[in-house]
Amino acid sequence: MGSFNQQFILSIIIIVLGFFINRFGWLGENEGDGLSRLIINVTLPSLIIYSFHDLTIEPSLLVLVLCGIIYGLILMGVGYLFFRKKVGKSKGMLLMMMPGLNIGLFAYPLVEGLFGQEGIQFFGMLDVGNALITFGMCYVIGSYYSGQHQAFDFLSILKKLGRSVPLMTYLVVFILSVLNLQLPMLLIDTAEVISRANMPLSLIVLGMFIHIHMDKSQRHDLLSFLSARFGVV
Repeated sequence: MGSFNQQFILSIIIIVLGFFINRFGWLGENEGDGLSRLIINVTLPSLIIYSFHDLTIEPSLLVLVLCGIIYGLILMGVGYLFFRKKVGKSKGMLLMMMPGLNIGLFAYPLVEGLFGQEGIQFFGMLDVGNALITFGMCYVIGSYYSGQHQAFDFLSILKKLGRSVPLMTYLVVFILSVLNLQLPMLLIDTAEVISRANMPLSLIVLGMFIHIHMDKSQRHDLLSFLSARFGVV
């Protein structure tokens, strides 16, 4: 428990640092968006490459992928029940937030600090199923409730999935593991160095996007979402 408490306290300190970085105007939300893209497209894929380069494929890991998909479907069903009276973009926004787990951006720092490379492998396989739900189902929901009412387009979903750098990194590394092929050590060593920035950057960005003030309608939607997300599942 000592290591858990220590890692949790360190994470809170870094998140608070990110909050004050934004509060004092040193970096704004535009810079936060840029850092988020840097994490998603550079540091997180580097962490995946380094953590999965020696992955041994086991049935338990494949089950985690299926669990990520099933969990997302369950949460989506709960969301439809909770928000059936909502309409328009508000309903779409709440439904899109229901199934996804932000494992890659915010869970990895804690997992990395507590469980190391092995923990990243297990959470990463869960994130593969989660990513399929997030970039597939949520994309369809967002397109429909945005007012465009687009029909289901499998090709568009595939294109959306193909633009997810973390998901494509997962798939490439997974295929290489199945084929028993090794990445060049220079690439792995480079990925290791870059991956060290993932945890502090992710927590700083989290702190930068914390907003304490919101209007009454937003508080109501937030409480409804929290009730649906954590009160049932």
